[in-house]
Amino acid sequence: MKKNAFTLIELLAIIVILSVLVIILIPTLKDSMEEAKKSAYDDQVNTIKQAAETYFINSNFRIDSENPKVMYLNDIVSSGYIDAKKIVNPVTEDAMTGCVLIKYYSNQYHYEYIDSLEECSKYSNIRE
Repeated sequence: MKKNAFTLIELLAIIVILSVLVIILIPTLKDSMEEAKKSAYDDQVNTIKQAAETYFINSNFRIDSENPKVMYLNDIVSSGYIDAKKIVNPVTEDAMTGCVLIKYYSNQYHYEYIDSLEECSKYSNIRE
């Protein structure tokens, strides 16, 4: 007798093997996606800091080690240094708000992105 089809046991074995592979791959894929979103967020923050740096340099602002400067994202966007459509948080897919805190120490300017407007408001007394 000629056998042209799979038996029920063979089909069950294939289903079990595929199920095990899926169980192994789902957490790995989830971790990879989270890592990619984190990397995209870091890239987004770097883009914001670069736009703030360009705005800061072109505006001829001066600060010293005791008087940092706060640059709100709205100001950077309204000045045309970054497109509002490009400042979306890749993790939450919401528009990013916040500010860039510029400090001067060790003979260098340091740019720090703060993603909370509440945290930015702590520095509002130094906003220009």
